[in-house]
Amino acid sequence: MLEELLKREPVDIKKQRLSENFGLMMSIDIERRLGDMCNLSQVLIDQGEEKGRAKGREEGKVEARFEDGMDIETIASKSQLSVERVKDILKAKGYIS
Repeated sequence: MLEELLKREPVDIKKQRLSENFGLMMSIDIERRLGDMCNLSQVLIDQGEEKGRAKGREEGKVEARFEDGMDIETIASKSQLSVERVKDILKAKGYIS
C-alpha cells in the first residue's frame, strides 16, 4: 500500500489503485488523508533531489578548484568545507589517493 502512495503518479490514479487492489473505500476523510500523504511523499522526493543537486554543485566546485591548481586547504576555506570533506570528494573522484 505504501508503495502505491509513493509512486510518481497523479493522486486520482493512486486512489483508484488503492480502492481496486486493497479494497479501500474512498470517503471524503480518506481522500483528504490520501492527498496529504501524496503531497508529503512529493515534498520528500523534492527535498532529496535538491539535496543531491546541492551535493553535486559542491563536488563540482571542489573539482574545478583542484583542477585550477588550488591547494586542499584553500579549497576547504573558499568552499566552507572541512579539509577532510574536500579530501573525501577528491578521493571519490580519483584525484588523490
